[in-house]
Amino acid sequence: MIRVVIAMALAIAIGVSAPAAAASATPAQLAERIEVRAAQSSFKDLTRFGDAAAAKPSAESLRRLQHVIGILRAQSEFELAKAYNAKLAAAAERLRSRRYAAIAELNALGVRYDEGEPGATVALRAARARQTDWYAQVTADTLWARVMIDERDAGASLRLLSAAEQKI
Repeated sequence: MIRVVIAMALAIAIGVSAPAAAASATPAQLAERIEVRAAQSSFKDLTRFGDAAAAKPSAESLRRLQHVIGILRAQSEFELAKAYNAKLAAAAERLRSRRYAAIAELNALGVRYDEGEPGATVALRAARARQTDWYAQVTADTLWARVMIDERDAGASLRLLSAAEQKI
């Protein structure tokens, strides 16, 4: 279940629509395709991809920057994630994208949590409660599920991820 949610979130982040992905592959196949593609990439390729996205702000570049940030966070490259998140926040402001402004805020809180910063959990809980956009809600729920897992409440985390999957 978690693998399916992660695959769908990654598919959205890299621009694959859920209906197109579902029509051509099972969730497990989609996850495998994403994992294979990711294994063929380097950090140099990733940063080049992120830099190109940041250079020409557009709706697509926002999705691409979010993809870069997600991979950097997953690899514990927090300083790089912060740098690309700043680029995402600036591009979202320039494009007046409330969705990606919210995502940038959530990314920043996610990095703070990942780094063990005191108060990050409280700030994340408050930010999660403010989200009105479905994509920002799913992002916030995914971050909150991580908190629940770390607090040893895997059952609640899975229920939250399942509910988030229904929003996609």
